[in-house]
Amino acid sequence: MKRIYVVLGLGLWGLAGTASLATAQALRVPAPTEAQLAAVPQSVREALDAARNQLQQATAKAAVAADEAAAWAHLGDVFFVHEFNNEARVAYQHAVALDPRRFEWHYLLGMLELSVENVAEAITSLDIAIGLDPDNYPARIRRGRAHLDSADLDRAKTDFEHAQAVSPEAAAALGGLGRVALERGKYREAVELLSSALALDPAASSLHHTLGMAYRGLGELDLARRHLALRGDREETVDDPLLARVQSKSRSPQFLLELGLGLADRGDLQGSLAMMARVLRLEPNNPQALLNAGEILARLDRIDDAHAVFLRLAEADPQSGVALFYLGQIEEVRGKPAAAIESYRKALELDAAYADARAALSRVLLQSGEPEASARGFRELLAAASMPTEQAEYSYWLGLAEIAQNDCVRAREAVARAHELSPQPLAEYLDALVRIDSTCAAPGGERLKEIVAIGEQLYDFNTGLDSAETLAMAYAANGRFEDAVDLQRYAIFEAVKAGVLSQRPALQENLARYESGERSIRPYGQGHPLFSPHAGP
Repeated sequence: MKRIYVVLGLGLWGLAGTASLATAQALRVPAPTEAQLAAVPQSVREALDAARNQLQQATAKAAVAADEAAAWAHLGDVFFVHEFNNEARVAYQHAVALDPRRFEWHYLLGMLELSVENVAEAITSLDIAIGLDPDNYPARIRRGRAHLDSADLDRAKTDFEHAQAVSPEAAAALGGLGRVALERGKYREAVELLSSALALDPAASSLHHTLGMAYRGLGELDLARRHLALRGDREETVDDPLLARVQSKSRSPQFLLELGLGLADRGDLQGSLAMMARVLRLEPNNPQALLNAGEILARLDRIDDAHAVFLRLAEADPQSGVALFYLGQIEEVRGKPAAAIESYRKALELDAAYADARAALSRVLLQSGEPEASARGFRELLAAASMPTEQAEYSYWLGLAEIAQNDCVRAREAVARAHELSPQPLAEYLDALVRIDSTCAAPGGERLKEIVAIGEQLYDFNTGLDSAETLAMAYAANGRFEDAVDLQRYAIFEAVKAGVLSQRPALQENLARYESGERSIRPYGQGHPLFSPHAGP
């Protein structure tokens, strides 16, 4: 179907007249097949029935064409948001026929055609919509992108420039103009426009690909590779009240779930939580919505509410260890390691191959003074892991468990392996190596000279309590005790500021050692967060 207006007899009337109300009333209401309806939730079928009933009531009143057009459009919205696209098209076309001067009906018909990649038909509808409302920002952006997809760069640029004039601080217009500049080989202009768009909308990951290609065009290959590595699928956000209105009519749990996840990705946690609540009103035991709601509540620091939601998830899906895993996470945040261990063990009883649960259990065991059991868990994970990043992480934690068992040789082997396996150097791996060598390596060896440079790099990269403590260890191991004392005093000062000095007695102990000309004897002292249970909120 290439020209829907002509095919359905709605074509070349322009905007001068109005279709006969009697004719529109005679048109049959589009209805999905039984098979289509059987494939959607009951809540969607109920929404479709309600929209059809609303249309029948509007038709029965036979009052004003605009009122009936609104009822047809509402039916179109309900069809559209639930992906009954052919039925939505017919409903919107009826609305257009009854009330052709209404911007919304043309715009939504254009959006429907865009959703099914009928670009030419979409442009036709958007042309009419923009003729009715030339300054409508979403319509200009949608048509500009459609022109860009059709390689009509002049018309695309006109739309994006008009959109920018309407809303100068919106990213989509700048992004569109940047894409046009790239297509025309104006690479420097493209870089400037795309960089500005990305600064306005950092979550628009698709901009990275275009920006990377622009840098490649300029021959700046390092910047090109950097941005191409960051590319994603998310386009610039367009504030679109009409589309939001249509989306609000969804009664599809899956659609609302995906909408909520998109909001969370953009940082709108409250909006995402509200969307999960809508899903749970339709399906109170929807596992994915419960899981997402619990995660969002935890991120919002509503720990007790998150705990209650994960309990609901455990009741709704008793054969899954996921809820038990997240309950364990919450118990850790609450400062209840014994309860966390119990939850992780129950999760593993349901699924012995649940790597996240085994890793979490092994970490809590380490922090709870059971390093031998922790090491067993990480060895098991390491044996089963296939990805280098996973192998590196498990090897690092195995090294920490070996430290807790006072086995410096095995600890260094494990942490060094983690460093070798990691695709890029990680500060925590290097930090552990510096601490192990500072406290376990024989005096005067070449390794001790190397660790000072590494410790100084770590300190410069992230100056703070832990990096100062690490560098102080390295200085002391090399006999630079005055420098060690200065750094250790700074670490203690930072601990005082953070209110954790009482929990870190080893800081004072090591200061006394350095003042006496002795190096530290333990890589991680008593009270270090890596070896201590979470203290709770």
